Amino acid sequence: MCDIFAPFEGSCLYAIRADAFFHLALANSAPLKFAAKNHFYPPIAWSRASRAQGTLDPNRGGRARYLFVCDYAAEPGFGTLRPVLKKLGRESLFAGLDPVMRTQAAELGQLGAGLINLDAELFAHGSGRFRQLWRNAQQDFHRLLENCPAEYRSLFNDSRRVLQALLVRAYLYREVYEQVFAENPSLGALITHNDFTTCSYLACSVAREAGARSFTLQHGFPTQEYFPTSADHYMVWGQRFRSYMASRPGAQSNLIVAGAPRFDALAKARKSRAALRLKREESGMNHVGRCDVVFLSQSHSPLFTDDEHRLVLAALKPLLEDHRFNVVVRLHPQETEKRFSRLSGFDRITVAPPDVSLQETLSAADVAISCNSTAMLEAMAIEVPVVQIAPAQVKDRLGIVETGSVAGNGDELVHRLQALLISDRRRAFTEKQNGLLPEYLSNFPVAGDAVCGAIEEELACGQGVMEAKA
Repeated sequence: MCDIFAPFEGSCLYAIRADAFFHLALANSAPLKFAAKNHFYPPIAWSRASRAQGTLDPNRGGRARYLFVCDYAAEPGFGTLRPVLKKLGRESLFAGLDPVMRTQAAELGQLGAGLINLDAELFAHGSGRFRQLWRNAQQDFHRLLENCPAEYRSLFNDSRRVLQALLVRAYLYREVYEQVFAENPSLGALITHNDFTTCSYLACSVAREAGARSFTLQHGFPTQEYFPTSADHYMVWGQRFRSYMASRPGAQSNLIVAGAPRFDALAKARKSRAALRLKREESGMNHVGRCDVVFLSQSHSPLFTDDEHRLVLAALKPLLEDHRFNVVVRLHPQETEKRFSRLSGFDRITVAPPDVSLQETLSAADVAISCNSTAMLEAMAIEVPVVQIAPAQVKDRLGIVETGSVAGNGDELVHRLQALLISDRRRAFTEKQNGLLPEYLSNFPVAGDAVCGAIEEELACGQGVMEAKA
């Protein structure tokens, strides 16, 4: 995918590469959705933009120093920016897609930032020009197709309408960002939670042209779509992530070890859970007995095929048949219960309600298990023992987090969890896990201060910062 788009680096055509990848991956993982999206996406996307509520924000003046850009309303998106936005909001503009603005409206209204609904702005800029923009997109699509290997041309042709709709949005994103920077000459920094989607890549590009510096906060485990990076500076969670990203081709950003601000709030849960665990162990409740297990699912991920997802989920079956283990499934925000059920084949399994937070779900668990979820680190941060499911067939695509225990299949998983039924072994496991945590989460639980400090230092002196300290 990168090779196909590489000749167009810096352009709107290059900007759509990650969104194009996510769509093209549906051809294998969800063929019916792929076909439907190819037909309906352009009118639906334009219709949604037309319904977005755009208001001229009185705070959108010329005094803002920071521009926050957000295209995802869930914790990995808005939650990544929230702690920093709380500290810098009154000196900031916040630009988000309509779902972000609607979902986070109450909180955004209290943070003091000037608000920009990107979908509403896109519609305002594109109104009356759609035919011309569509013709431009057709021309760019043909340029892309000329650079596409023969074996992929059919797939790209099937996706023509989606890719052209993405291009139209890209043209308009660029126009909106250019206007924002022109209207706000005091903007010195762009802050995003990724730098690879169309929305965020173009924000980085325009910021650079305007003389502002761009900062991306790591939002999850680095995977293939993270590279090449495009932000000037990339705030990573810990030294392990910095080393991993620095070793990858395309790591073009200055990598700053600052920590994960959205995990800072877990410190309180860590303390309360530790007190509860001590009380339960003193009473003998956890010596030998039932184990509450939370499975952190990611069956939506295009990283694995459906058969590989089934292989991971099959490891749960022995647990469901063992009365000692009570399994609760925590779905990813982009994952549906219908898809999980179809891939797992489980008729009876408990799925955590979506209105119960991840922190609440983890706090009630004795053990967390997962294949490749970022939430494994959240579990480690509140001292929940984590066991990773790692079948041999998918090991080459797993993240870089090393948990205290790994199971290749269901039988191994039962064996690993049996040991954690005994409180002394569980305590020793947790101590070992705690020793690993600082390599992955630097400055916990004051990463928000470290990130803001690193941004201020860079803006003040213009020197590369390699490690931030709170």
